[in-house]
Amino acid sequence: MDQQIKKLAFVIVIITTLISCGSVKKAPQPLAKILQDTALTNSNIGIAVWDVDQNKYLIQHNSNKYFIPASNTKLLTCYAAMQYLPYDSLIGLRYAIVKDTIHFEATADPSFLNDEFKHQPVVAFFNMHKNKTFVWHTQNWAENKWGFGWSWTDFGENYCQERSVMPMYYNTVQWSIVDNHINSVPPFFAHELKNYPPLLTENKKFNIKKNIDQNSFEVVDSKTLFEKESHSFTTDFTTLTKLLQRKFGINVILNLGKNNVVFNQQIFSQHKDSVLKAMMQRSDNFYAEQLLLMCSNQKLGTINNEQIIQHIKKNDFANMPQLPRWVDGSGLSRYNMFTPESMVWLLLQMKEKFGMERLQNILATGGQGTLSSLYKNISGKIFAKTGTLSNHAALSGFLITKSGKLLVFSTLTSGHQGSAQPTRKAVERLINEIYEKY
Repeated sequence: MDQQIKKLAFVIVIITTLISCGSVKKAPQPLAKILQDTALTNSNIGIAVWDVDQNKYLIQHNSNKYFIPASNTKLLTCYAAMQYLPYDSLIGLRYAIVKDTIHFEATADPSFLNDEFKHQPVVAFFNMHKNKTFVWHTQNWAENKWGFGWSWTDFGENYCQERSVMPMYYNTVQWSIVDNHINSVPPFFAHELKNYPPLLTENKKFNIKKNIDQNSFEVVDSKTLFEKESHSFTTDFTTLTKLLQRKFGINVILNLGKNNVVFNQQIFSQHKDSVLKAMMQRSDNFYAEQLLLMCSNQKLGTINNEQIIQHIKKNDFANMPQLPRWVDGSGLSRYNMFTPESMVWLLLQMKEKFGMERLQNILATGGQGTLSSLYKNISGKIFAKTGTLSNHAALSGFLITKSGKLLVFSTLTSGHQGSAQPTRKAVERLINEIYEKY
């Protein structure tokens, strides 16, 4: 009996010593608070917070566990575009002139005939050479119009455009009422609209429905008045060729076979960071998908997501703490899987390679873009990317604390029911606590 009491006393001494020496630590106050937050009671959360100056983690919770990152995936796409596309401007077209024929190759540039960009050098090029024959070589396209793991219920929505080798008009047809007629931009699709009266008078309660596989549109009854709508259009080569011919009045011949032409000239389109800023601050899925495809074309000479992703994982992300499952550019896919530690590692790489000043211009801050209703009190101190899919929410980025520390953080959550807003507010409370404490 005495021997057992002595053994128990020895164990108690050891435990007490470990606690006093700090081997058993309490969770940091910000972490303890968020883990008790009722908004996360039935959810899972992974957190990683890195102190740049001390070169160590301040907070880790499930930081090596995998989560669906949603639009945090765009951080990887942003890295790829900054690393692999030309520093200043995107390449909008590659071409070669042989006598009276212009041979060209598209580059997946999303800015062509896109109203967001007033400067349109590729448009000017086609207008300048209307008297020539154009041959479009399509051999670099080796991808599908839809991303791997996208939800079929997203198809055709204005946040889920088809991917293509030569995007036009944001790959979107816009419908509106002009002078009591249904109007389309581009006008090409007006003749594809079925089941509507030529002149609209009193009854304007309708919607426009698109056939998922074809550029066939139909007016259907609705309980609400029609104002305007937009749909992703089908981007097969025949449609894109007709759009080019209709817009510029040119002769375009498709070459789907072998290509022996060397494209020795190129046209630059938009300043790269202006497109990246739009992609990141409003979380533009279309720009993200097309920019990753552009990286593939630039680096590998072929447009294929899987190939460029494998190249980046093997060469750029070889030292990432936990290699991600990465399948698309936008984060629409539920197959993407990243860890908070890997997101922090990525952001640190971006800081070292591209500089904080450039990243601060590209990422949203409080009260801006996808953070427009959040972090207003620390605007200019937080620069981050959100992510939202059903039951999943993410936020990763940089935080300059009240004392001036630069922190890199990632919070990935899953399993919440209903709106993501309570989860976002809980994470906002965490970030504000970290801002004050450190």
